[in-house]
Order: sequence, then C-alpha cells, then structure tokens
Amino acid sequence: MRDSFIFYRSFFESINELEQNDKIALFEAICSYALDNKKPSLKGPAKAVFLLIQPQIDANTRKYENGCKGGRPSKKPKRNQTKTKPKRNDNDNDNDNDNDNDNDSYSDADAFGSFKNVMLYPNERTSLTETFERSGELINKVSAWLQNAKNDVPDHYALCLTFAANENWPKRKVIEPVRPITVTDPLEPDEQKRKVAEMRETLNGVIKSI
Repeated sequence: MRDSFIFYRSFFESINELEQNDKIALFEAICSYALDNKKPSLKGPAKAVFLLIQPQIDANTRKYENGCKGGRPSKKPKRNQTKTKPKRNDNDNDNDNDNDNDNDSYSDADAFGSFKNVMLYPNERTSLTETFERSGELINKVSAWLQNAKNDVPDHYALCLTFAANENWPKRKVIEPVRPITVTDPLEPDEQKRKVAEMRETLNGVIKSI
C-alpha cells in the first residue's frame, strides 16, 4: 500500500475524452489500483483507457518497491555498447517524501522507431500494439520528434501516449466477450402445440391483410 503515486498529463488527457460518469469511475479506479493495488471492474471506454494506463502504473510501482529494497544492483555495461541509453528520471516528489528517484535505467528496454531511439520495455510495446492501430507509425513519429528534441525525455512510453492523445490516434476496437447462450428446457408437447397454433393464427391474419 502506498501513500502517493505519479499521475501523468497523458493520463489526464486520455481520461478527458470520456463521458463524465466514465471519468469519475476511471479516476477512482486509477487511485485504488495505484495506491491499494485493487483491480477495478470497468467496462467500455473506461476499461479501454485503464488498460492503456495500467502498464505505466505497474512500472512505477515496481520502481517504488525496488527503491524500498535499496534499488537495483548495478549492472555492467554490455560489450561494444557505443551509445548511452537514456535513463528514466521519474521524480515522485510528494509532500510525504515518497521518493521514487532510483533513476531506473533502460537496461532491460529495447530500441524502436526510425532512429532506434524510442526505449520501451516489452510490456509497454505490447500495450501500444494492443491499444492503437498502426502503433509502429506512432512510434516512428515519436522517434523523429526525439531526434530533434533539445531536452532529454525520461519516459518514452508516456511520450507515446501523449502523442496518441494529442493526435487522436485511432484505437483498436475493444471486443466484448460473447455472453453465453442460456438454453431453456424444451416445452411440453401440449405447450408446443399451443405455440404452433398461435403462430399459424398470426400468420393467417398477416396473409389476409395483404
């Protein structure tokens, strides 16, 4: 259980597209999940946006837990590594001194985009693919923007979400599970005959009216 968590602008912009009732439900769901790890039961657009936000909350929770344990052990650089990968620098500077400043590096992330400069963890890449259509094109746009950016951007996944929100990037349709078909008990023979007689009477009435 935590006392605070990071709430990104991309979260706010995504939630702002929803109807008022969905907004309220989603705000409560995010707080319950991030602070108390309670999984919500949402439906429709609110569920779709939560699935988009959930991986970032999970990543920040892992960093918080690693910080409580003293942080990750240092890793040796890989051989022939010529390019220094950017570091995450999510500063959770809350009034209660709940600090997530362990500068978790992108050592486990992979490079994507036209310039191979968009660093994403596997679950983040999967989330983008499952949420947005043409996710590769979206990542390429982010990659081109990063190539000319003057300042370092600590969280590339959140940047992808911000690009998607600002450009109303098309999302994949959420397919609701098919409800099971309830099979009722067959009618008794007399009831079946009565139903057939009613159908015939109705049909004859329609024919006569033509």
